[in-house]
Amino acid sequence: MGYYKSLRTEKLGKRISVTLICPGPVFSNFLANCFTGKHGEEFGQDVAPSDRRMTTARCAYLSAVAIVNKLDEAWVGVFPIVPITYILVFFPTLSKWIAQFIGTKEIMKLRDSRVVIDSKE
Repeated sequence: MGYYKSLRTEKLGKRISVTLICPGPVFSNFLANCFTGKHGEEFGQDVAPSDRRMTTARCAYLSAVAIVNKLDEAWVGVFPIVPITYILVFFPTLSKWIAQFIGTKEIMKLRDSRVVIDSKE
């Protein structure tokens, strides 16, 4: 985020716009192909049809709308991901209190957009 905000500032007045897209959970094969902390190991988790995720078409459409309208930043996702993310980013003390009240397990469910995610150990 810092890089793109710096780029945006550097290009002021140059007729170049920079839009930072922050997508929430999207139905894609990202989890199956993303890497873990171990060298060469893939996460290998498939998304389930019951997950609360945005379709890739919806994510692409919202991204295009943000770019065409030259928004500085666009956070897109299904409810309640965006408001929760705003709270986590802009109100860290409140976030900590909410995390303690709700518990880590429930926050991980929200983060992963599913009821349960099987961990590979």
